[in-house]
Amino acid sequence: MTSFWTIPLPSSAEPSITQSVSLSGRSYVFGIDWNSRTDRWTVHLADQDGTQIINGMLLGLGVDLLRTVPSTFSHVPPGVLWVGGADDPTLETTSAVSLFYIVEDT
Repeated sequence: MTSFWTIPLPSSAEPSITQSVSLSGRSYVFGIDWNSRTDRWTVHLADQDGTQIINGMLLGLGVDLLRTVPSTFSHVPPGVLWVGGADDPTLETTSAVSLFYIVEDT
């Protein structure tokens, strides 16, 4: 069985957020910021001790944001962070996409 959680994305009224999220029973600090230079959202993820897991990765559809991080590290969540929607999120369209954390139940 697969479980998934939706992580809220910011809006154009608040183009930068930092929030605590629980993924697979552990706390993480998740941030997303609008980069006006590239016209793209960037993602940051750290464990509860501040160890960076993702730092400034571009947010795009159909990409596992954890794909470049070895899952063997104890501070890395065991699932995938996946963006779903009709098109890559822009400053005005974050409400049309969702960020999911998906993990296989054991």
